[in-house]
Amino acid sequence: MNSLILRSRQFAGTFMWSFLRHRYLLPILTVVQAFFALAIVYGATLLMGELDWTGTEIVCVGTIELSIIAIAIAIAPQILAQSRTERFLDYQKNLPVSRSVLLFSDFLIWILVTLPGTLVVVIACWLHFGLFPVASWQLIAILLITIITYLALGYTIALWLPEAGTQVASQIVMITTLLFAPILYPASRLPGWLNIIHDYLPFVPAHKLLRHFAFAQPLPDFNRMLATLLFWLCVAFTLCLVGLSRRK
Repeated sequence: MNSLILRSRQFAGTFMWSFLRHRYLLPILTVVQAFFALAIVYGATLLMGELDWTGTEIVCVGTIELSIIAIAIAIAPQILAQSRTERFLDYQKNLPVSRSVLLFSDFLIWILVTLPGTLVVVIACWLHFGLFPVASWQLIAILLITIITYLALGYTIALWLPEAGTQVASQIVMITTLLFAPILYPASRLPGWLNIIHDYLPFVPAHKLLRHFAFAQPLPDFNRMLATLLFWLCVAFTLCLVGLSRRK
């Protein structure tokens, strides 16, 4: 019991410290995500022409996912890499708190940064397509798992690569996902072998799970998609802990 209280106090203190340090991010990145969401939602119609109901669902969920990727894999790792360069991360690692507390306090900050942008996407899709997701605890749970998985992947990049490598790798992931992952267009437009590869990466399983719960779409391979997403979460989170614990 005492150990739980101690960890709770450590987490609260670390979270408040991280929040004060990154408090400027919430309004700035909310605006960035809003423009990003509007650009994709309205731009997809211009690029793809008139979309059917299935196409609008894919674009809606894909835009939510891309806005998460933009924060979790493109922006968050670069800020962490900057903290490494400035030796602020080394200072944090010397604090009397566990590595998991450091990670979860940072993740909670980025979740709070990501959620307003997600809400903007939902509103934009409702206004433009007339679509509104079915709210449920399962959808919220999958959304949080997706955000944490992508944050863990982004932090893995930042903890295992130098700052310049982090910038390049995060941008490559962002652009590759935007162009070559079937999350803004049907998977039928890609070669079969590429779809097989995507089924074992986290992006398409997360997309299918989000669409399954948001719009009640059937998902016969639900267990495999969920297992794939959780696998990437466990692997990336473990690599984050190892990266925080390793000595220079």
